[in-house]
Amino acid sequence: MFSFLRNKREFFTIEEKQNIAEAIRKAEQRTSGEVRVFVESRCRYVNAIDRAVEIFGNLHMYKTELRNAVLVYVAVKDKQLAVFGDEGIHQKVGNEYWANEVIKNDNGIQS
Repeated sequence: MFSFLRNKREFFTIEEKQNIAEAIRKAEQRTSGEVRVFVESRCRYVNAIDRAVEIFGNLHMYKTELRNAVLVYVAVKDKQLAVFGDEGIHQKVGNEYWANEVIKNDNGIQS
């Protein structure tokens, strides 16, 4: 009756969340950067990269000392993925790196 009052559906099991957190910890041990994953149901009215930029700003991820934070954005129902890196890391790796990472890690999710 009141669908807006329903609990939000969890996209990942507890074990999957632990695996994601562990993967982030391992990645952050190899770099000075910060990695975050943001998952939501839909990416409405904008494309995935624009939404990732919006979330990146809302989370103040641009405040890392070396400007090397990375946001992995997933819109599950829309099957969209975006990886957005701040200017410090982007200057080191460039556009081709990001495109290759999304393609390499694409498991049925289109970017």
